[in-house]
Amino acid sequence: MTRSQLTRLGLILVPLGVASFLLHEAGHYFAGRAFGLNMFLQLNSAGPVDGTLELSWLARFSILAGGPAVTIVEGVLGFLIVRRMPVIGVSLAYFAFYMRMLSFGMSVFIHPNDEAKMGVMTGIGIYPIHLAVCAVLAILAVLAIRRAGGGWGTWLVCFVASSLAVTLAVFGDPLIGRIL
Repeated sequence: MTRSQLTRLGLILVPLGVASFLLHEAGHYFAGRAFGLNMFLQLNSAGPVDGTLELSWLARFSILAGGPAVTIVEGVLGFLIVRRMPVIGVSLAYFAFYMRMLSFGMSVFIHPNDEAKMGVMTGIGIYPIHLAVCAVLAILAVLAIRRAGGGWGTWLVCFVASSLAVTLAVFGDPLIGRIL
């Protein structure tokens, strides 16, 4: 990638990363709405308004899967468009990977996330689904960056911009509050 592309990558990836959080959470939100549930949506969270509801196994699993499904689509889309729009393609593919890897780390050390809970629900444990999602997204990110002609500078810009996007989303969530 050229220096100009790297600059654009850094500038585009931050707002795109914050928007990716909202899209991921919208996946949860719309999965719940598909089951007729009254849902809430925030920048970094979504779920049934009444947290005490007893949901069917399918409803719970679908709501959990809704966010990661959107993120996988984001990674695939980034990979597919990277030749025509390298900056946007790399941004989408990398951030999808980064978001789920960061989430995996949080699942291991802090609190199980979507894929971990799905693994527990299916009886295969907390790691297999999450590792599979991360592996697919890692492959897409590597291939997208290669197709865009990126090197270590691309990886560095992506990491720094994604870290800033995550910081803005996590700390901005309580400030913005409920969106829907």
